Amino acid sequence: MIKDISFLILLGFILYTQVEKRLRKGGKEMKCLACGRTIFEKPVKIKTDGKEMIFCCEHCAKAYLSSKKET
Repeated sequence: MIKDISFLILLGFILYTQVEKRLRKGGKEMKCLACGRTIFEKPVKIKTDGKEMIFCCEHCAKAYLSSKKET
């Protein structure tokens, strides 16, 4: 019984923080430029050619930049 209640409280806190993050961003979803995933955590930002690009992780940022160099 106590484990069930603890689990529900923990689940409530997790859901609350995720909803709060979305509301703080004005409901606008950020998408990774490389893989297209929705970014919930702190994004990786890179400035190139005067534009700020947003990625979900370092791997996607490196992959995107290496593909831009090849073209």
